[in-house]
This record gives sequence, structure tokens and C-alpha cells, in this order.
Amino acid sequence: MSAAATTKSLADSHDVQDWRRFDAMTDEQRHKAALADPDAQPWTEEDLATAKRRPRAFVIRRAMKLDLATFAELAGVAVETLKAWEAGMDPDAASRQRLDEIANAAALRRRGQRGPQKSPLKQVISIRFDADVLEYFRATGPGWQSRMNDAMRKAAGLDPLALQADDARGSSRPAPSPGHD
Repeated sequence: MSAAATTKSLADSHDVQDWRRFDAMTDEQRHKAALADPDAQPWTEEDLATAKRRPRAFVIRRAMKLDLATFAELAGVAVETLKAWEAGMDPDAASRQRLDEIANAAALRRRGQRGPQKSPLKQVISIRFDADVLEYFRATGPGWQSRMNDAMRKAAGLDPLALQADDARGSSRPAPSPGHD
């Protein structure tokens, strides 16, 4: 028997989706078609209320990408206890509090993310700039906000290097020079 006779071609497969018809639809047509699908109906309030929820210990452990043993050690419980929690048994109040602490700590800093600054050196504000000014700085690529800060320091008559040197030593911001409020 030849390979051609035993191999199903991609065009013959029922798993292949023809996206041309979908791409030709408007958003309204897509929404209407989705609602017409009996297997993909939106959830009702009753569905949401009666849905089986994943145990909190499982959700936290999976979000942190930890194995059972590591998470059990972090939670201060036996692996068998953690397995029972993940099977649906409710942890006691102290254990629930510990799970909340673990979840909050994980939300503050995920693997590979920068943690909070020990003493913030810059302030978060909301300010409006002309579109062409923002476009100019953004076009300079990554680090554009630092370059914009440097330009503001220069316009204010502040030494752009003074803050960096002081920050490295851990001292406070230099006082503005006279005439610059």
C-alpha cells in the first residue's frame, strides 16, 4: 500500500477550520452565530452560582507553579493535608489565613518580576503632554521615559547626574537650585 493511500490529506480532515467565512463576518454576525451554537451558550447567574469551584489551595499552588511538596512546605502543612484541601476539604481558619498570606505575597511579586522599591526615588503622577512631544520621546525606543525625565531636569536647570550619584549613596534628592520652585 502506498503512503498516499494511507495518509489523510489536510483538505480531507474534519479538524481543519476554514476561516474565510469567519473573516468575512461582521462582529454582530459572529456574536449571533455564537449564540446560535447550543454547545456554547453564555452562563446564566444560576450556572455561575451552582458551578463547582476549584479549591483555593489548588488555585494558589497552580498560579505559583509549585509542586505539592514545595507548596505544602510553604504552607506549613503535610502533603496529605494539602491533597485533602485540593480534593475539597475546607482548611481551618488559621490555615485559610496562611493561604491568604501566601496568595497576597505571590500577587505582589511573581517570579522574574521586580519587587517593590525599598525607598521609591520617583513619584507616580498624572500629567498631560502634547501628542507630538510624546511621539518624539517614544520614537527614541526603550528608556524613553528616562530620557524625558533627563530633559525635564535639564530644562529645570538641575544636574542630571547629581540625582543618580546621590541615589547610589542612598542619600536624599538634591535641593532645587534657587529660582526653581
